[in-house]
Amino acid sequence: MSRFAFRPLAFVDAARSEHPGYAHFPEYNLDVVSAELPCGTSWLASMLLECGYPIWNPWNVDMSLEWKHHDGTAYEYFYQGDPWSRVLPGLVSGRRFDFRGDLVPRFSHATPGQWPLGPRLVLFVRDPRDALFSAWRRVQKSQADAPAFVDWVQQIDPIWQVPRAAAYLLHLATWKHYAELHNTSYLIIRFEDVKANARAEFRRLQDFLPGNLDALGEVQIERALDRSTFETVKSVEDQMLADGTFAQRVNNAGVPYEYRSHFDASMHEAIGGGGAAIYRWLQYESPVMMIGHAAFDPRPSWVNLLSPRRRQLATQALCEAVAIYGSQ
Repeated sequence: MSRFAFRPLAFVDAARSEHPGYAHFPEYNLDVVSAELPCGTSWLASMLLECGYPIWNPWNVDMSLEWKHHDGTAYEYFYQGDPWSRVLPGLVSGRRFDFRGDLVPRFSHATPGQWPLGPRLVLFVRDPRDALFSAWRRVQKSQADAPAFVDWVQQIDPIWQVPRAAAYLLHLATWKHYAELHNTSYLIIRFEDVKANARAEFRRLQDFLPGNLDALGEVQIERALDRSTFETVKSVEDQMLADGTFAQRVNNAGVPYEYRSHFDASMHEAIGGGGAAIYRWLQYESPVMMIGHAAFDPRPSWVNLLSPRRRQLATQALCEAVAIYGSQ
């Protein structure tokens, strides 16, 4: 129980997600997509925020009540208790931002076709085994009767209508093909590479976005790196837990390739052998258990909610992703 009466999270619908909805920021021009699993994407959101770029309604959460517009691209943030600061440490009440207007990223867990795709796409990924293992451990901490990992990863994902072990890979692969159908350039940023050398990964993003991040100086980038570390996030959350703002921790120090020391044969078998080609595309080790998998329905319910044109492209991308998932 928090000592603050935080509002329940409100989400913007697909129509409102197409545009930021904030004065002087009419359009998004970069999509940053991740699956709804612990992947470390908030690091990139924090980096861009600290470098002067707006993070409007991250992951579809409506934050319009938390921003006060001053003039031009100047905004001030306020939300008593600062709940977002344990994810984005820079979002603290009273802080004023003079945002740059040339890069407006949209962070989401969206499915392809949910809204018009911008000109550039970043896929933020983590080794599927670690992402699933981390998500399951969160379930363990919050549910006394949490299922075993081998059972949990075989439960049907409500969005993709396939087992959780496959949903993450299909999410990424479908986005890959959807972007290619739209002639949209994309960049893959891996959690493991950020952990190894965060500055090098941000430099890759600078190279991917020529003209947008060129004006940033090394001092500003180094300051952003320092403010976006896990240690900074942990320090903020430690204080929130100590003063009663929150009762439960959500951030944990992710360890790259943790599955190598935690998975037994049954856990590898539960993950299965599907998606080997997708693992290679992401430059991860292929699954240990090279076994078959059940046939998947290439038309999950979310596809039917799209406009005809987007439905056609999403269905084509999904079918290609499913075919690659089944290949070795």
